Amino acid sequence: PFVRTSLLNMYSSCGDLSSALRVFDESASKDLPAWNSVVNAYAKAGLIDYARKLFDEMPERNVISWSCLINGYVMCGKYKEALDLFREMQLPKSNEAFVSPNEFTMSTVLSACGRLGALEQGKWVHAYIDKYRVEIDIVLGTTLIDMYAKCGSLERAKRVFNALGSKKDVKAYSAMICCLAMYGLTD
Repeated sequence: PFVRTSLLNMYSSCGDLSSALRVFDESASKDLPAWNSVVNAYAKAGLIDYARKLFDEMPERNVISWSCLINGYVMCGKYKEALDLFREMQLPKSNEAFVSPNEFTMSTVLSACGRLGALEQGKWVHAYIDKYRVEIDIVLGTTLIDMYAKCGSLERAKRVFNALGSKKDVKAYSAMICCLAMYGLTD
């Protein structure tokens, strides 16, 4: 299984979707990492409808499955669909265990909020992060700053930036500088 999944990921990374699909289709038993790799390959190729179809056919899903498809929607500019899928992820399912989003999932969802200018949804996602104690690492913190800036909430962006404390790096500073520049505060 490991070799197969590695092949799938390699073909996907090289943009060779047909070879990835051939490896997947010829597999006698398809494990979860193999399914995730093909969903991700379709999404990376911009074939998000095929990725969704395969996602819906998966016998089981984990946080990687959900994150691959949510990220695929964002990469394809389908931000509303990304947010809809995140909401779907939160719904209880009779045949699946609850899947808790990780930092990557949250960062991708916040990116969709920022691109849509969906401040209320972004605030809801931030509250979700706080409620479920998702660690706000530098990537997630920078994404929060960017989302708040794009949604017109300079004060919230500043609060997140300040809360990062000693974790701030060049990306966090760059995000905050861009945020301030958006509002004409270049001094």
